[in-house]
Amino acid sequence: LQQALANVFLIGSGNDTSPVYQYLEAVVTLLGRRASRGILSILFQVVAGNSNPPVADADSLISLTYRLILASAYLQFRQPTLRRMHPRSWVESLSSRCTSKVTLPAWNEWVNSVAPQIDKTLSTFSHHAIFGPHHPFRSTNPPLALPIVVDDASCALWTFPYQGIPSSLGILSPSLGGPWVQLYSSDLDGCSFRAMQEALLSYHGTTAILIQTTKGDAFGYYSNCPWKESKRWYGQYEATESFLFGLKPSLQY
Repeated sequence: LQQALANVFLIGSGNDTSPVYQYLEAVVTLLGRRASRGILSILFQVVAGNSNPPVADADSLISLTYRLILASAYLQFRQPTLRRMHPRSWVESLSSRCTSKVTLPAWNEWVNSVAPQIDKTLSTFSHHAIFGPHHPFRSTNPPLALPIVVDDASCALWTFPYQGIPSSLGILSPSLGGPWVQLYSSDLDGCSFRAMQEALLSYHGTTAILIQTTKGDAFGYYSNCPWKESKRWYGQYEATESFLFGLKPSLQY
């Protein structure tokens, strides 16, 4: 992949006003603007091939989309240097909606209800492959946003943003991607509900709580409404976004 894209990266370091450069940027932008179903159909057809009727293997579909995430990460960070296995939780989630092979309608339905950001894997990879890792995305074509813990804080659930759990968060919702500030960690702060409560009450932004059980299962909760002590329910229905999600053993949204 690195050799195949060596000449392509020269485009990103050249004249941004050249006709070739503008043409390629238009291609990537249109790919990002294309309806989600169109991109999902492309991914499905790559796996289904010439099968009649067109069906695809769940494991192969998930492998393709995760490899696009890994390829984008390599183009950005030169990591990972070794191939990583795709998350089994994605396969379990997709397979649970199909009796055997995956059809295109079943694939579309799963993405729309569980992983609505998964179509961004293709447009994000295309952008990095054509323009290089440092070229900014247009507002009309945002990338797949993976969570990144800032301030060099260690995270007990992952080390790199392209690993299974952060990739799962990225394809679940754009609200779960981007910079993260670690407010509380049971590994660092101890298993104290009071410490967690104080961390939540002292922060006035959006929050996500991730929990991993002793069996290795993982789930979480997101809210864009600041926490506060109250005897009554609070929040504005129209402006409040909150949801539960499952990460292991099956991806759920």
